[in-house]
Amino acid sequence: ISHDLKTPLTRINLMIEEIDNDALQTSISKNISEMNLMLNHYLDFIKNEKNENFDEIETQDFIKDLTLNYPKLNLTRNDSKIIIIRKNQISRALVNILDNANKFAEKIYMSSNISETKWVITVEDDGPGTSLSQEELVKPFTKGSDQLNQGTGLGLSIVQKLIKLNNGELRFEDSTYGGLKVLISLEINY
Repeated sequence: ISHDLKTPLTRINLMIEEIDNDALQTSISKNISEMNLMLNHYLDFIKNEKNENFDEIETQDFIKDLTLNYPKLNLTRNDSKIIIIRKNQISRALVNILDNANKFAEKIYMSSNISETKWVITVEDDGPGTSLSQEELVKPFTKGSDQLNQGTGLGLSIVQKLIKLNNGELRFEDSTYGGLKVLISLEINY
């Protein structure tokens, strides 16, 4: 299905090279990029990922590696424990959350806490926050206010799915820094 949907977009992208009007060419190219992004998000959303392999990770290194590309991020706590998770799924979920915070906030705060049975990852920011409820935030194709309306409305739905596939819980609260607080709680497997 992915190939069937992407082939026409690729053809259109190749055809715009024939257009002499640079402004029109740029506009069409931008729309194709947006359509590809939406398509990729939708395909991620419908993908069945229950069969992904588990990996053994060391939580402290995992979080450090994941946060290297976020200069606005302040890592307030980063506990260390060797656990077993679906590494790619948790990475994708956290990158989605960090990318959202990075778009809308000046500062991001993250903590990674290990208890006997849970790994709790918290991401907070000083951005504008949201007026959407917990249910609305994870509802497919639901977007925030106009100034935040930059995505497809699938990102947090995908995050919710990935966290649930890993026996976890995703919650949203108001951050003490003024923006959004995202809490991920995962059951620890050794």
